[in-house]
Amino acid sequence: MSESLLNENQRRHVATHVHLLLDDLTQLTQLAELARPGEPYRKLREVLDEVEAGAQEMVAELDLPPRRAHGARQHVQAAASVWGTRIYELNAKRLRAYGPVHADLAQHLDPLVTELRRRLLALGEAAQELPED
Repeated sequence: MSESLLNENQRRHVATHVHLLLDDLTQLTQLAELARPGEPYRKLREVLDEVEAGAQEMVAELDLPPRRAHGARQHVQAAASVWGTRIYELNAKRLRAYGPVHADLAQHLDPLVTELRRRLLALGEAAQELPED
């Protein structure tokens, strides 16, 4: 891409998330169970490779900075941000995709999810006080 569509802060943010994904994919590919023979394992390895290729294509297409060792500040901020988004998947309403939800679940679970998200955001904010990497 000859002209960047992202400013430097956006590039760093997107790169950090994509690199975290790539790190997670690397951990998945190292699971001993995935080395087993058989079609389901072969298919899973193939799809993992495709996801990794897609992430690498994103890095190339957006001219994202290369992976580098991140200090505590950036790593904690990225993890807090990713989990702050993912945590909403645990709301009672979203759990309907997994089967019937008890009528009283939302009043118990949702405040816990909201509080955990608040704490994750606080974690990211606290990490901002650390020195730059």
